[in-house]
Amino acid sequence: MRRIRKQNTLFLILLLSLPLLEVFAAPLQPVPRPAGTKEVTHPSEPQAPEGKVQGGPKTLYRVHIANLKSYKDADLSQMAKATVTRVVDGDTIEVALEGKAYKVRLIGVDTPETVAPGRAVERFGKEASQFTRSKLEKKTVYLAFDWELNDRYGRLLAYVYLPDRTCFNAELIRLGYGHAYTKYPFQFLEEFRKLEAEARQAKRGLWKSSK
Repeated sequence: MRRIRKQNTLFLILLLSLPLLEVFAAPLQPVPRPAGTKEVTHPSEPQAPEGKVQGGPKTLYRVHIANLKSYKDADLSQMAKATVTRVVDGDTIEVALEGKAYKVRLIGVDTPETVAPGRAVERFGKEASQFTRSKLEKKTVYLAFDWELNDRYGRLLAYVYLPDRTCFNAELIRLGYGHAYTKYPFQFLEEFRKLEAEARQAKRGLWKSSK
C-alpha cells in the first residue's frame, strides 16, 4: 500500500511539472518595441569626402590629404584659380570658378557681422569688410579646401590664397580683422589660434580696446 501511495505521489508531481517544462522548452521570443519607436542603430564613422563633388569644383586641392603642417606650405600650382566677383562681408566672398559662380566662406576665421539678417552691424565689422574688399574684389585668388567642402548654407568652404602665397584667412586673424573660428575642426586650427593670441597681445584691429 505504501509503495502505491509513493507511486501516486510521484505521478502527481510529474503532472504538475509538465506546464513548467513547456515554458522552459519554448524558444525565446523578441520583446516588441513600443509603438512609434524606431530601432536603435549605431551611426557609422563619418567619412571625409575625398573625391569630386557633384556640381562642385573639379580642382580640389585638399590640405588634409596633402597632410600640410602649416598654411604656409600650401602649393598654389595645385589650387583652383578663381576671380572674386563680390565681397559679401569680411569672411564671405563670391567667385567665378571654372565657369560657375560660387559663394565662398573662408575657413577658420570669423569677422564681425555686417549683413546678418535681424542683427546690428557689429563693432569693427565695416573695417573688416572694407579690408577684404580692398584686397580681394576683382582680384585673382587661389582656393584650397579641407575636410568639409560645404557648410549648411551650401557655401563653399575654402582657404583663399593671394598670388604672392599669402593665406588671406590667416591674414585677417593676424591683423585683427577677425578671430579664429574654432567651433569646427580644420587643418590649421592651432596655427590660427596662435595668430589670434598674437593679435590680441599686440592689440591689433578689433583688439585695440579689448581688455
